[in-house]
Amino acid sequence: PMQGIARDPKGDTTAMVVGKDNKVEVRPVKVSRAVGSKWLVEDGLKPGDKVIVEGLQKIQPGMPVQATEMGAAPAKPATPAAPAAPADKQ
Repeated sequence: PMQGIARDPKGDTTAMVVGKDNKVEVRPVKVSRAVGSKWLVEDGLKPGDKVIVEGLQKIQPGMPVQATEMGAAPAKPATPAAPAAPADKQ
């Protein structure tokens, strides 16, 4: 997706990907043209790479992340267990 590719002032393109140990990596990529709402990436990514397309303003290289599939519901935080109801004494 186009939102996963950034350009610097020189016009070079990069993608933020989920790398080793689920940490953010900046990867230089070579794009040739747009195909609909996506870039045709010719070099820099390989099958199975996870390109970060959301939350880019909140991340930086080396930061740990938890990847989810695009369009998937975000993981809900764990909720503490409700206290057990008191048992009737008889």
